[in-house]
Amino acid sequence: MNDLMGRSFNGGRVGDVESGRQVEMTGTKLNPQSMADFFREIGVVQNEVNNVKQLLQKIQLTNEESKGVHRADALKALRAQMDADVGAVTRSARFMKEKLVELDKANFAHRQVKGCEEGSAVDRQRMGLTNNQRKKLKELMDEFQALRGTMMDEYKETIGRRYYTVTGKQADEETVENMIRTGESETFLQQAIREQGRGHLIETIREVQERHDGVKAIERHLMELHSIFMDISVLVDAQGHMINDIEANVIRATSYTERGTKHLASARRYQLSKRKWTCISILLLIVLILVLIIALKIAKVIP
Repeated sequence: MNDLMGRSFNGGRVGDVESGRQVEMTGTKLNPQSMADFFREIGVVQNEVNNVKQLLQKIQLTNEESKGVHRADALKALRAQMDADVGAVTRSARFMKEKLVELDKANFAHRQVKGCEEGSAVDRQRMGLTNNQRKKLKELMDEFQALRGTMMDEYKETIGRRYYTVTGKQADEETVENMIRTGESETFLQQAIREQGRGHLIETIREVQERHDGVKAIERHLMELHSIFMDISVLVDAQGHMINDIEANVIRATSYTERGTKHLASARRYQLSKRKWTCISILLLIVLILVLIIALKIAKVIP
């Protein structure tokens, strides 16, 4: 865990951070150091995401390699490595969850800075980048869930193979599910060793037992990891709705401003049109008065 915490002080900056980095800040009293700290923390989380991706690939490769191994000691070594890698992923996931919570608190506190209020460009950038990391973690969660499902399917095959090794009969799906649910696979294996203690059978059962123990250990880690990812997934949905609400408010405000501008322009045109017709009416009235005056004068001149 110490090496995980040490990563908080690394200055790693990634492309996702750089791409959204330039924000219009004219007229604000934004603290550059505050934003620098934010981007540094985002970089820490991004580095952890990349680390988890690499571990996931390593776990998948180790799991595939274990399918072709039949010696119990070699299988045990592979399972120990896989278990250690899943444990490292769990620690990273827990670390990232804590970091995202800290970023949320910092983002809300940052809204007190003038020009960085809720819905401002800076606020939306901070919220967007933070939520983007959550979405990446959610995608990783889906991949780990797929791995968990694959390993469980393989475990069921192992139980079915164990049953066939001991009884010579194929177990149906209901039998396998019942053995896993009730834990009878353990007692069934022990009974098989007592009753059929032949060398080749014992070696086969040792292999199956090693796979069984390995899957159970990794399953515990994956369940814990799944719980952490579920918490992160809930935060993704909550923050996603919040960001959508902010963006919707910004869009509505922009729409209101545009409509107001259009109304003002329309009123201005109406005002100018009204003035024009008023001027024309006055000119016509003046012309009419001049015509009447001229007509009266002409009438006086002519006897």
